[in-house]
Amino acid sequence: ITGFVGGITSSISGILHSWLTIPGLGFSGIPGRAFENLQYGAYNFGLRPFNILALAGACIYFLNTIFISRLREEGAAPTMHVVRVLLENNPLRSVYHAQMLSAPLTETVRMELLSRARGRLLEDELVRDLFSCSSRVREGAMRNIMNASRNMEPTLGDALVKLLEMPALGMRVETARTLGAARYKPALPTLVTLFDSEDPDLAAASIYAAGLIADPAVIPDLHRILHDESFHIEKAWAAEALSRLGDHSEARTVFSAFPANTDPVLQTQCLVSICRCMFDGQKVYKIFDDEMRNPGTATIMLCDSIAVRWQGLDLDTMVTLIDKGSFREAATMAITPELEFCLPFMRDEDTVSEDIIKAQFADDGSFANKMLEDTDYVATSLWLQLRLWTFLGYMAEDNERFVLLAVLFLCDTLGRRLDPGQPRIKKEVSPGADTV
Repeated sequence: ITGFVGGITSSISGILHSWLTIPGLGFSGIPGRAFENLQYGAYNFGLRPFNILALAGACIYFLNTIFISRLREEGAAPTMHVVRVLLENNPLRSVYHAQMLSAPLTETVRMELLSRARGRLLEDELVRDLFSCSSRVREGAMRNIMNASRNMEPTLGDALVKLLEMPALGMRVETARTLGAARYKPALPTLVTLFDSEDPDLAAASIYAAGLIADPAVIPDLHRILHDESFHIEKAWAAEALSRLGDHSEARTVFSAFPANTDPVLQTQCLVSICRCMFDGQKVYKIFDDEMRNPGTATIMLCDSIAVRWQGLDLDTMVTLIDKGSFREAATMAITPELEFCLPFMRDEDTVSEDIIKAQFADDGSFANKMLEDTDYVATSLWLQLRLWTFLGYMAEDNERFVLLAVLFLCDTLGRRLDPGQPRIKKEVSPGADTV
């Protein structure tokens, strides 16, 4: 746009210059006298036609810059950011940086170059710097690779895999995460061997990287971690990785990581993983993020959606319970209609909702109704909701809020799945009427 405006301006600048020299700009009468007075004022101020043109061009350029900086396509990066990236990654800069890095430099200068160098021409120099005698240079090279990891070349990837096998350099955690971000599949066997590392940070980073690579071949190793009681911190990372690879059939296995963790952040991470198994998409994280930043926002939205589908659910009552911190009672209101709809259950008039949920459990904690152990989506969703319900009332309030959020999300997702075209509203049947 700037070039287009500049081209038009330069093509007519001679005409505009001549027009500005005409007294009164060629107008007669009152407008002519007004323009003539303005011209005299500009001349007295030291402005000539050329200066006026230059000033007008500068104003147009400035306004265009503001306009371009605010351009933004839906889901895309700001235009000025794109222009800046293009300028930073142009071939001439890559050649210059590659040439500079190939020469002997001081540690400070090399670090500065590594912080802004981009392009595939740097590959050989980055490989050398990964094994530099300076820890600062090694760190700078790793940071450079991490910033452009999605475009990793095989030579660079193989060098990082080699670095994974060198614990003395102290860079294996960053290396594992970089390989995962690059989706570098040849690194998977080495990453799997590090699942059993005595360093929990390295084990977690390796599991995280394997989840990003998203190769189904790693699923058996993730199952092993989730079923092994000797792993604690690693379970949350294995659950997250498995949720990226599996579907609802993996949800019960992913759930096993939730009670194994006491850290509130990892507990919430496990809840996100459970919900991701039941609903594949970015919506899961967004809902939890909304609730974290604006407590109550996502919870009330889900309550509203659930109340539309089930007759007898009062949204105001659910909101009041949530505001009071009665999360168990709110979850009970959401789960009970689904249980009555999906499972064969005869409810007496004096049976309260919580008794309906408690009736699903046997004395040993297993489910009395064996239908809940089926592997279909509906049984899995109800299984998860009931298991999460048992944790409500026994955790810190902040943690319970996210457990409730997971229950409501599972309720809402199941309600939509039962019949996407029509809300599942239970209608009262008059005595003696035919039922379908």
